[in-house]
Amino acid sequence: MKPMEPVIHNLPTPLGGPPPSEVLLVRAPLARVLAQVKFPYVLFIEDKAHVAPFQADLRAEYPVFRQDEGRAFHIEMAPNGPNVQANAVTVWRFTDVSGGWTVTLSPDAVTLETRQYDQRSDFIARFSRVLDAVERHFEPGVGERLGIRYVTRVVGDGYERLHEIVQPNLMGVAIPPLREYVTHAISEASMSAEDSAVIARWGMLPPQGTFDPVVLEPVGEPSWVLDIDVSTAGYHPFDAQDMADRFNMLAERAYSVFRYMVTDEFLTLYGGQP
Repeated sequence: MKPMEPVIHNLPTPLGGPPPSEVLLVRAPLARVLAQVKFPYVLFIEDKAHVAPFQADLRAEYPVFRQDEGRAFHIEMAPNGPNVQANAVTVWRFTDVSGGWTVTLSPDAVTLETRQYDQRSDFIARFSRVLDAVERHFEPGVGERLGIRYVTRVVGDGYERLHEIVQPNLMGVAIPPLREYVTHAISEASMSAEDSAVIARWGMLPPQGTFDPVVLEPVGEPSWVLDIDVSTAGYHPFDAQDMADRFNMLAERAYSVFRYMVTDEFLTLYGGQP
């Protein structure tokens, strides 16, 4: 079994060290927040009878149920190169009545996503309850990848004030003299953090533009986006409380990266008190 990735010490901010204190944003421009655990394939998750007790545990928070079909990709090495096969799998979705929170369960993953993120503690507590239900009903044994993703989209007044709310060294062609002539400009950085791996994407999108339609739905005006994905790979014991602690750590790292990339004016604009 592949062990979890080692911790790297003494990295510069925001890749190492403690996170800044969380500043709650009353009008946080978060398009979506997702947390996911990937685990080895559990065959009976495709069986509705086995999923029914899991649904019963989640029904109070997520009463709307839907069965979908997803795709599982398998790669086999052949003499002529990799052979990629896509197989249909059953995906179960559990949503709250507002449609703002969704739990997705497949034979090899569980995901919590929301468009109504309030604060870190609430999000982690919600996911902890989901993980506890997965652990009790399906006993995956281990998790293979833990990841959390924050997708921020700035439009309107915030877009006009990018030069005030985004750190100058990250502006690039979004600076005022060039901005009106730029239709699409996305930067990406993959980084090794003290306790995780970080992928950050940021930049400008035109009206109806997106780089990932699953998590960033197109809007009818230009926008600046910041997409922060923090993860750990390798095998983790599937213990709900331990995983909740790990997700809190990943969320703190994502927040450190976020605060590194924006100014205090960003926090103030969206209702925070830095």
